[in-house]
Amino acid sequence: MRKGKTNTHKSPKSTLPKVSYHYKPENMTLEQWQVALRQQVAAKESFNISEDTITDSPER
Repeated sequence: MRKGKTNTHKSPKSTLPKVSYHYKPENMTLEQWQVALRQQVAAKESFNISEDTITDSPER
């Protein structure tokens, strides 16, 4: 019997390079930088949608 932990469910490594929040890389346009930053943040977050958060019309 094997002792120790075996991790059969490894999370895939991100293929996107880490983007600086403070300085725009010279090889990116402003739009590309903003998209990359948003993707980077969204990859870290856990989003849940429940019936409590769904409304028929926006409240303004």
